[in-house]
Formats: sequence, structure tokens, C-alpha cells
Amino acid sequence: MKELLFRAQEPGFFDQVRHRADYASVRAYLDEQYETWCTGEVRASRYSEFILFSTTGDRAVYQENFFHRQHRMMTLGFMAMIYPDREDYLTQLCDAIWDICNQYVWALPAHINNVQKYDPCQLDLDATSMSFALCIIKTVLGDRLPELIRTRIHEEIRVRVIEPFLKERWHWEFRENNWTSVCAGSVGCTVMLEFPELFETIESRMDENMRGYLNGFRDDGVCSEGPGYWFYGFSYFLSYADMVYRFTDGKINYFEDAKAKEVATFFEKITLSKNTVANFGDCGPNAVIAPGFLYILKTWFPHVSIPATERMEFMVHYFPTMLYSLTYFNPAWNGGTVEPAEYYMEHTGWYTKRTEKYSLAARGGSNGESHNHNDVGSFIFVAKDRQVLCDIGNGMYTRQFFEMDKRYQFLCASSRGHNVPFINGREQGNPKESRSVTSFDGKTFAVEFHKPYDIPELTELTRRYTCHEDYVHMEDTATFDGEIRITERFVALTEPTLEAGVIRLDGARIVYDGALATASYHTEKKDGTDVDVYLIDLAVNPGVSRFAWDVYPE
Repeated sequence: MKELLFRAQEPGFFDQVRHRADYASVRAYLDEQYETWCTGEVRASRYSEFILFSTTGDRAVYQENFFHRQHRMMTLGFMAMIYPDREDYLTQLCDAIWDICNQYVWALPAHINNVQKYDPCQLDLDATSMSFALCIIKTVLGDRLPELIRTRIHEEIRVRVIEPFLKERWHWEFRENNWTSVCAGSVGCTVMLEFPELFETIESRMDENMRGYLNGFRDDGVCSEGPGYWFYGFSYFLSYADMVYRFTDGKINYFEDAKAKEVATFFEKITLSKNTVANFGDCGPNAVIAPGFLYILKTWFPHVSIPATERMEFMVHYFPTMLYSLTYFNPAWNGGTVEPAEYYMEHTGWYTKRTEKYSLAARGGSNGESHNHNDVGSFIFVAKDRQVLCDIGNGMYTRQFFEMDKRYQFLCASSRGHNVPFINGREQGNPKESRSVTSFDGKTFAVEFHKPYDIPELTELTRRYTCHEDYVHMEDTATFDGEIRITERFVALTEPTLEAGVIRLDGARIVYDGALATASYHTEKKDGTDVDVYLIDLAVNPGVSRFAWDVYPE
């Protein structure tokens, strides 16, 4: 057996984890997870909850119990590894594994086409990553697990994952996004750990999937799905790349791929301050990565900058990444600084600028991207280590949120919930051709984005951002056949104060020509929450086709 799990199978390794002060934060985190997930009983899985997604669109009720079981098993897996003298941890782990193996299906209802059809062998993100986690536990604990548990793991994975994978091609093999790397990567790692004799059979198919995943990025390495999905997808890509490199004695090496090297730098490019990132797409502004992900990333890609400590967080439910927090641990990589920097990501059309006083992120791209919002031309302004002019992130995940005829009725996915204009009262859509054109001349970042509005009379709409030491100058210019009416929309999570020619926010002020526009605001709730979102409008006078404003940090 090759050293696929790197150090986890070395004699005495978990003795170090148990006793060394370097690992104290990991031990404390796992103790907290144990109290959260492993004390008390987990209620039985219910059919009435399983079908809720198909009947009402709700996915939270079933998933709460589903993830409780998953988190419990994964937490106990680590407790049993670190504390071999605690037989109670091993017993609880065996019970948790048994419970998982008794579960009707490992996939989520939201990922099953027909929940009323009996089919316990659906392969989605959770089913495949569950098999990978079980294989890690079985491999590391070895014969400490009872033979029946080891056999049950092997057979359940064979029936639920391996045979269905070998039988057909799955939809996620053609997606070129996080699904491809998570699902294919998990299957590939499962095969190497538990069914190594099959690897030659699937090797070319795995390579096709990994190359397909990388093809989903442009040459600048931007993940248009957002930082959370970058972390999710790239972490499983790295798990597979690391394991297959060791399994083949270096013959298969994805770490020399030019695209992979560029993707590895994405997080540093979209970091705006210690506590916020450019969260375009279905992600929140406080995206984090797991320390283990950073450790394996930095090991294979030394050119990557270390993020601030605030952006790192242990995540037991990303099981392989949590293991890397132990096996790839390096105290020198436990937190960096956020320095002034500027990035123009030409191929995707994104721009970020960090200064001592503020940060700006702006985007072009298109409204046809995975996990998209209708937000071409939008921007984020950060001061005092928080977003002042915001991207409010994703809404609550329901069936309706992913139905194209309903998705853009939600504030967070629509352009009305982003810092983009209305043109003659019309917001952006996502027509078949909605790609913008961007440029950067070393001083001004420009986005031409008339296509998402799908208005025949609108032939040009260009937004320009020019960053100065103390402020950002922004300007919209439109070419329209007929009289045009532009309404600038700004989004904030704090209540504005409107003055003549000035909009004051907690952390910034917007200065504009009060003779050319009238300011107002109203509130809406962020989808699925009680959070007030302040939607500020600057109604530009009819016929004015060029309008500018400045944003100052305060």
C-alpha cells in the first residue's frame, strides 16, 4: 500500500496530534464538534421530510438531520484516530457508520430527479464525498474497526458508488464546475483507497474529468461561481491530485498544470480585507478556507500567498481537508497579512484593488455563468474591514431559487439587489448573449455591459472605475436611440443619510452632482432572512447619458 494518506498512517503520528501544543486548536475544535454533533440521539430519517424538496421546495428540514448524521460520523472518525485509548469513541463511530450505511440514499433530495422512484444509488456531491470519507476512516483505523464494519463499508461503497459509476456516465462529468471535481475526485480517491485494482479502468475517465474541471476556468484562474465554490471544488481537485501523484509514484502530476497554478492564486486576488472578499456569485462576503486546504495548497504551489488568520476556519465536514489540517500542518502558514495590491483578471473581466484606506472589486463577465447573479458591471466597496456598498451574497437554497423562471425574482440573484443601474426602468436579464467587454489601461478599469439589458435601443453602456489614493471615481456612459433614463442603484446593509449631493453610509460617502440626480431609498429583506437591505437609488435626470459619482471611505 502506497502512502496515500501521507503521514496519517505513520506510526506515532496521532500521538503527536494528541500531545503537541501545535495541535491544541485542532483538538479544541474537535471537542466542540463532539459536543455539538455526538451527544444525544439523532432522530430517525423521515419520508415526509425527504419529499419536502419535491413538494414545497424546502431542503433545509431534511438536510439538517442528514448533515447532523454526517458531521457526527466525521467528528467521531477524527476522535477515534487521535484518541485510540478511548473505546467509547470507537464504539460511537461504529454506530455512526452503521447509521450512515442504513441510510436509504447518500444523495440529497435536491440532487435527485425523481424522489418517488426507488434508487438508493444516486451519485451526487454528498454520496461521493461520503464514500471518500468512509474510505479514509477505514484505511487509517484499519483493524481497529470490527471486521463487520469494514466489510459493510466496502460493500456499501461498492453497491452505492462504484458500480453505479462504472455503469454509466453521470451528468456532473460534463459540467466543468465544482461538481466535476468533488464527485469525480471523490470517486477516484475511493477507488485508489478501496478498489485499487480498478484504477487502470477509470484512469482516462478521471483525467477527462479533472481536465474538464480545469477547463471551467479561464486562463486568469477566476472561479466565477465565487470563493466558496472555489474552495469546495479546488479542495477536492487537490485531494485527487495529491493522492494520484502518490499512487502513481509521480507519473500523474496535475501540479505542473499552468491553469491549476493560476487557479491556486484566486483567493489572494479576491481578498479585499482581513474579513471580507469579493463574493460575486452564490457566496457570502466572509468566505473562509480550511487550514488544511491552505497547507496542501501551499505545499504544492509555493507561490500562493497565505491569507489572514481571519479567513481560515476548521471544517470537519470537508473530511479530507480536515485531515490535511493534521498531516500537512505547518506553523509557518498560520496567518498572513493583507497588503495593498491590484489585479486585473482579464479573461474573466474582474478587477480588484486594495489600498491602505479602502478596497474595490468590480466585475464584467456575463450573466450566463454557473451560480450566477444578474450582476454584470457590479462592484463592492470596502472600508473599515467590511463591505459598505455590498454584494449581499446568496439567498436561501430552495428548489425555486434554482428554477430559471423564479431565480431572478429573488433580491440577491436579481440585478435590483446589486450595484448596477436600471435603464429606462429595466433591470438586467440573462439573455443568451450577455457577455461584457472589459479593459484596464493601468489606471481605469472599464466594463461595457449593454447586452445583459437586452434593450435594442441601448447600443452602449460603459462603466469606468478610476482608483485614487482617497477615493474611487465612477462613471456610466450610455448610447441610446431615444430619450434615456438611468437610475443608479447602490446596495448597503446600513441605513443611509441623504443630503444635497451626498449619500452618507457607515464607512463611506457617495458624492454626486445634485443638479443631475435625485436620491431616495427603500428597504427589502434579504431573501429568507430578517436582514434589512437598503436599496439606494439615484434617479438621473431624463436625457442625461453620462453620469459620474465619487465614493470616499470614512
